[in-house]
Amino acid sequence: MFCPNCGTKNEDDAVFCGNCGTKLNLDDFNETLNAAANETAEAADVANQAADTVDVAANQATDAFVNQEAQPVQGFANGFDPNANQNFNNGFDANANQNFNNGFDANANQNFSNGFDANANQNFNNGFDPNANQNFNNGYNPNYANNGYNQAPYQQQPAKPFKLNKKIVGIAVAVVAVIVAIVAFVSIGKAGVDYKKTAKKYVTAIEQCDWDTAYDLINLPDSEFLTKEALINAHADATGEKVTGITVTDAYSTAGSTKGSATVKVTYSTATSNGNQSTYVLSQTNDKYLLFFKKYKVSSEGLVYKNTSIQVPKGCTLSINGVEVKSNYIKADNSSYGSYYDTYVIPYIFAGDNKIKLTSDVTEDYETSINVSYDESLKSISYSDLSFTDDAEKAAMEKAQSDIATIAKAAYEKKGYSDIKSLVSSEADVEDEYDDLVDDFHQAYSSYSRDVTSYDLSAVKATVGTKYFTLTDEGAPKMRIYLGYTISGKYKYTGYGSEEEKSGSYTYNSYYYIDYVYEDGEWLIDDVYLNFYFY
Repeated sequence: MFCPNCGTKNEDDAVFCGNCGTKLNLDDFNETLNAAANETAEAADVANQAADTVDVAANQATDAFVNQEAQPVQGFANGFDPNANQNFNNGFDANANQNFNNGFDANANQNFSNGFDANANQNFNNGFDPNANQNFNNGYNPNYANNGYNQAPYQQQPAKPFKLNKKIVGIAVAVVAVIVAIVAFVSIGKAGVDYKKTAKKYVTAIEQCDWDTAYDLINLPDSEFLTKEALINAHADATGEKVTGITVTDAYSTAGSTKGSATVKVTYSTATSNGNQSTYVLSQTNDKYLLFFKKYKVSSEGLVYKNTSIQVPKGCTLSINGVEVKSNYIKADNSSYGSYYDTYVIPYIFAGDNKIKLTSDVTEDYETSINVSYDESLKSISYSDLSFTDDAEKAAMEKAQSDIATIAKAAYEKKGYSDIKSLVSSEADVEDEYDDLVDDFHQAYSSYSRDVTSYDLSAVKATVGTKYFTLTDEGAPKMRIYLGYTISGKYKYTGYGSEEEKSGSYTYNSYYYIDYVYEDGEWLIDDVYLNFYFY
């Protein structure tokens, strides 16, 4: 069979074109050929009738030309103009008598008799052949002349038979063949790009889940989000049922009234529903069928919507129907939401359901669907919908157990805040809290002082304070880790005129905590609420 896209001949059982890769739909192509063949046959009949008419007319013209009879010229007597008698005597010019005798030159008598050569009398009578008198009177044929006029009817020689030139016949046949070929080509081309047929194929493909065909039949704008997977998601309710009783009729819409566009109403049935109706706008494209005929595709009008906004928590990566949305789609937002959310503006998205996926290094993958039904719609996903991964929680708890030990050691050794600043977020400041922890180890008041000489931090237990995802004011993922621990040791107490060595211990429950933010791939301290005092 021949490819409906490029015209290349393929094997009869081929599924795809060997030249351009187009899927070969035998039923649809045979339907196109049958429709075109019917139109071609009708055109050929017309051409043959025209050729027969030309032959008949040529034969009639030939017969008329061959069989015509000579007719006397109207306005003439016996074949001569009767008006010719004016100024003529017996058929000769009467004015010619001047210097002539009986119409002959009188000066010609020298050596002539009566204007004829006298020497000619040997065999002639009065200059005429006497032998000729048998049938002539004074040199004229009495059977045919009267006073110099021909009394017999004018006779025309029969015409030669008229024959058509073989070259002309050949050219005529060639012209008819070319006309038939052109009509056939145009018929096949028009049948191949029929917009009603395109609408029928599209609806059938959608209902029967033939996504390759359906996707190829839509005239889509250029967008990385209008993928075949997105089309499948938008028609997630399709069951793959066979379409029956499908009819396509013309309809009206503003979009379909422009040049190169058409609106149709498609009515069809499936195994589970009858009388389904859909309206589509189809438009011509620059894609060509048989090199010359512009193909129709289903317009994206009503199938695709523009400028859909999707708000997601900061720090998350957004994907739509499997396509990651890059940061260049984020719209600047100076509102209060702008601190916690990124707003992505998607230029084109399929109508219907679209799969949304949010991912980050510290949260469980979150998947949902949003239904888009109009232009410039807004969809939001709350950070409360997200939860931390087990690995993220484990990493934060381990970090808390390590950090509390580091902070306790630095405070005991009276180190400055700069020594622990690497543990803290660049956006946070816990210097005052750290100074309080230093005081827990080394207290000095006007009336007494308490100075820890040794300590032991033990039984440190960390638990996650919140299982859901939260954000800092700067939009970073935030996790609170509650800490339970026991601190014990020795300290020197001085006051009220005495000095003594004491020991003590105190267990703090999980009321105390460290808040962490996920920044540059690690958990950093955002806030601290601890106590190292013991007695």
